[in-house]
Amino acid sequence: MELYLDTGVLAAYYAPEPASAEAEGLVRATPHPAISDLSEVELFAAITRKVRRAELALTDARRIRAAFLAHLDAALYARVPLGREHYLLARDWAGRESVGVGPRGALHLAAAALSGRTLATLDPALAAAAAELGVEALPVEVEDGEAASVHEPPSVYGGDGGHTRRADRAEPADRTDAADRAARAARAEDGEEAAR
Repeated sequence: MELYLDTGVLAAYYAPEPASAEAEGLVRATPHPAISDLSEVELFAAITRKVRRAELALTDARRIRAAFLAHLDAALYARVPLGREHYLLARDWAGRESVGVGPRGALHLAAAALSGRTLATLDPALAAAAAELGVEALPVEVEDGEAASVHEPPSVYGGDGGHTRRADRAEPADRTDAADRAARAARAEDGEEAAR
């Protein structure tokens, strides 16, 4: 199954969230998951919002952004370019009173649908809208409901795992990306400082 990740899944993969473990498992198990430029903009906005709310240290935010950009540069994600057809479909879907989907959700749905991919989402309302519209969706559910924290980050920030893929992008490979190592180190440092 080819997946298109909505920004909720992407944010939970890179930053501490209640669904970080689930997002990490999904991303690591998916060869070359797809995102769009909308995902990139929303991820940066979500990280910035976490900094403003004091939920994430600025150094962590910078490392997360660097890791994500390094993953983009390494072409670890398939890119779904948003064109006029995506906006027209999203407009039509957002305009359906029975569906109740907003503009960004409608664009993610259109990106998944028109690329022939399954939408992976943490948003139950978006998953319901996908079902209503006939778009294949994979609702990602949080198992324990507890938020990851800087003190106990998901393993994406610790251990030896990662998102680097082999050149053929068929199977996950070990995470060796320098940006990932930097993000893990920052998480460990922040955890030690907070414990003092």
